[in-house]
Amino acid sequence: MAARVSELMVDPVNGGVLKQIEYEVRALAATITSSIKHTDQRLTASHAINTAIKEIGDFENWMKTMEFV
Repeated sequence: MAARVSELMVDPVNGGVLKQIEYEVRALAATITSSIKHTDQRLTASHAINTAIKEIGDFENWMKTMEFV
């Protein structure tokens, strides 16, 4: 009998805790998804910058080869 009373008292608390955990997990998942999206955007921008710098270097080498500099 005491175990059943204890169970009836603890179940609502556990349910609330589980709902809070589920809420936190969903919020964390959304934050992770957003971070992944921003990281992908930064990688794309970084790649574009690296490509531009390489092209500038290629052009500079071409100018030196052609003796324009």
